[in-house]
Amino acid sequence: MNVVFLFRRLVFIQVLLGIVAFCMAEPGGNPGLMLIAGTLTALSWYVVEGPAGRPLPQWVLNVAALFAVAWLSVDMVIQQGQVIIAMGHFTMWLQILQLYGKKSNREYGLILVLSMLQMVGASILSVNMVFGLLLALYCVVALFTILLFQFKTISDEVAEANQLAAPVPVENARPKAVTTRGYRWQFRGMAVLIGAICGLVAAVLFITLPRTSRFTDLQISAMLARAQTGFSSQVQLGGLPPGEGSREVVLNMTVTQQQPYFLLRGASLDRYNRHTQTWSRGRTIRRSDVGYRQVDGRLYINCGAAPEDGDLQQAQVTLRQGRHQTLFTIYPTMNVQSTTLSAATGNRRDQHFAASTTTAGDPQSGVHTYNFRYLSNHSSQMPFERFVDAEYIQPDPEELGEHRGLSDYGRGWIVEPELVRGLALQILRAEFKDPELDRDVMLEHDPRDFAFAGALERHLQQHYSYSLDFVPSGKQDPIIEFLTISRQGHCELFASALAAMTRSLGMRARVVTGFRVSEYNSVGSYYIAREKHAHAWTEIDCGRVGWQTFDATPPAEVAAIHATSSNLLTALRDLYEHLEFTWLNTLVTYDRETRSEVLSSIGQKLSRFFNDRSNPIGAIVGFFSDLPQMWKMNAVTLTITAVILIFILVGVVSLVRRALVHRRRLAALQLTKLPHAQRRGLVARLRFYLQMLDMLERHGHVRPPSQSPLYFAQGLVADHPGRFVPVINLTQEFYEIRFGLQPLDDERRDRIRDLMKSLEDQLLTKA
Repeated sequence: MNVVFLFRRLVFIQVLLGIVAFCMAEPGGNPGLMLIAGTLTALSWYVVEGPAGRPLPQWVLNVAALFAVAWLSVDMVIQQGQVIIAMGHFTMWLQILQLYGKKSNREYGLILVLSMLQMVGASILSVNMVFGLLLALYCVVALFTILLFQFKTISDEVAEANQLAAPVPVENARPKAVTTRGYRWQFRGMAVLIGAICGLVAAVLFITLPRTSRFTDLQISAMLARAQTGFSSQVQLGGLPPGEGSREVVLNMTVTQQQPYFLLRGASLDRYNRHTQTWSRGRTIRRSDVGYRQVDGRLYINCGAAPEDGDLQQAQVTLRQGRHQTLFTIYPTMNVQSTTLSAATGNRRDQHFAASTTTAGDPQSGVHTYNFRYLSNHSSQMPFERFVDAEYIQPDPEELGEHRGLSDYGRGWIVEPELVRGLALQILRAEFKDPELDRDVMLEHDPRDFAFAGALERHLQQHYSYSLDFVPSGKQDPIIEFLTISRQGHCELFASALAAMTRSLGMRARVVTGFRVSEYNSVGSYYIAREKHAHAWTEIDCGRVGWQTFDATPPAEVAAIHATSSNLLTALRDLYEHLEFTWLNTLVTYDRETRSEVLSSIGQKLSRFFNDRSNPIGAIVGFFSDLPQMWKMNAVTLTITAVILIFILVGVVSLVRRALVHRRRLAALQLTKLPHAQRRGLVARLRFYLQMLDMLERHGHVRPPSQSPLYFAQGLVADHPGRFVPVINLTQEFYEIRFGLQPLDDERRDRIRDLMKSLEDQLLTKA
């Protein structure tokens, strides 16, 4: 086995694998960097290790290293302060530079350390299943590389020692390793054993230590979150329309009652800024946010008591990657609970929930799993007052204009209010065929509010068209332009227009952003929300029945956008996504509750195994557990039995130890390959040699198992001239009896006795 060549190949593979894994672990992936760095890494093998290859001059590498250091500061700006990503890129360039240079063991050690540090950073960035598989493969390659590195360093030390001992003009070749039969399988077996031990330790640590703190204690910055092309906690109406979004999975949701689709709400936006043309969550309502923390390993947010006639359902959400701090729920939510979240904020007034920041101020990161209960029949929703305490909150004057107080939450429209109100009344009068129809803007609730909101919703659905290509002209407010001129736009404009018209009539309304979830994974029996499923709709307070959900976007066009095909590729994609979902739910979000369940399950299985008397171990355990009852043992007899068993155990251990000592002596006498009958006679005749070894061991001279008797004796004489001559003579006697088959007659016995006495005197004199 050419250890050096194999080691170089494994180092190259390890670096290339680490680069691919890190680029995949970056938020959003980095295929461009993967292509560039991977190409440079592959090219280094041809440039340096190829037939005519040679390393680059050191001054070139030094200049390139200076550029890499300078680029680190630039990369910190590009990555917006994301230290882990920038340092990962820096270590990547350093590894590539080292591959192009002349490599001693020091450089190889540096490459291995940099590669492992890069993988540690990648492990913090990603919990993706594909990255997990790459990490497992990387660990296997790294294990073999490190073992071969040990062999290479030893080989280099021997080659260097031989070169120093050789004459100056002579160039010694690298010594060939002394190997035994099956050495390849011995090396592989050793690697597998070490890997199995490491895997066992990792499994024990994984089971005993929950994963929850991984995402809270590390305090990873929220800037690691990928750019959101779908859901946003604000709605910016000016400028370019929102992108369609990617197919990347944001969350998985399991429900007790299936529906054609769910509106999974995230942000509840009650304030519209006419200057920035942006919907946001107002400061007034944010003052009502309440912080919650885990108690006894569980976080619980109570949002109010459900009505007796309400159809209460339960859902579980697995929020991927920690990219959204918002906790998505279905309105109206009764409670939220989680064991993976250490802290969260909740607001009963607008039902806005979010993963809270840690004590250090950095948002939590990672995969969140939480459960919530909700009312499935909207007509039985609790009115707004049932959710809201009676306390008064001073509003922000900029938010509500002339309105004051919490009772005016979500009311009032200030962008051309008369125009919007006139348009809304025109639609309602045509719908209800009443030219005198009106609504008092100062009236908090009107019995017709639900019908009014439904009529405005239907008008927008039927007379306005859905488009992701429409760009507002910027000459007037986008909502006004949408209602009066363009009559086309995306879902955010439909939701904003409905909110504007209802608020102009004196009703409460808010724009809600979240996901329209309709894609169902039949393999795992759960719903999937992707970035492209982001949606916006409107919630309107309808008096007696409370806040109701209205979606003014044309339903057929939204359903067509969210529709999924059914074919073989879809089935394979569902299978892959289910495997990734299982990976996240079982490994990534392994928390204290899951640990308790796992340990309890293991304990129950072990208990059943030991209590099952159909297997040998269970029969033995059952026998000993039945002994007191069978023999009517009291405390005295039980103690006597225990003492007897202890003596039996000591005897067994003694016999095992004696067998091991006997085998070691046979190995020392080189008798392990002989037949038993021939071995017995030689043991008796060669006992003197064992006595000599025992005598030497008591004075600190131990013969290594790998040394032959003669080589060991010669080494003692060389290290201590004139002192261990009897050892040489006794070893010669050993060889004559063992291999020359000479008898142990009286003359030889006397000679051996004299040599042993002389050796003992030498040892005692030295002492």
